[in-house]
Amino acid sequence: IPITVVGNDNLIITEIEDKSKLVIGETGLNMNGTNEEKITIKYASELQDPNIRMAIFKRSTESATTNEYIEVSAKSLFSDSFSFPMGNYSKQSEYEYLITNKPTSTIDLTYHLKEELTSGTYRIVFRLYDGNQIVDEDYKYIIVRKNV
Repeated sequence: IPITVVGNDNLIITEIEDKSKLVIGETGLNMNGTNEEKITIKYASELQDPNIRMAIFKRSTESATTNEYIEVSAKSLFSDSFSFPMGNYSKQSEYEYLITNKPTSTIDLTYHLKEELTSGTYRIVFRLYDGNQIVDEDYKYIIVRKNV
């Protein structure tokens, strides 16, 4: 069994403004009144082949007490285009997207929420990889609610 030892100075931290985390499903507007999700990724590493990927999970609605999340396409939340890992990088899950294979210490992303979103809790997971080996991950939640 191959074992990879990675130092603890390799990390990824994500930030999303609190007002952006609550979204009205019908309009796709957050509490800032825009459809923009601005995400900042802070990154540090001494990896040989660093790359950052994203996956989105929606909380299961099978029961009110479940903590199970199901992976969904980024298209279920955002209208932007996303790329799957290619070449030397292999997808580790069905809807994992490559954000960058040349990360800098701070990465600012802006994604655009769609209209007519399905209500629920979404977990956006950002993962730091060395090649295809996961090193660290961080996640934030977005809650989509319907007007009643």
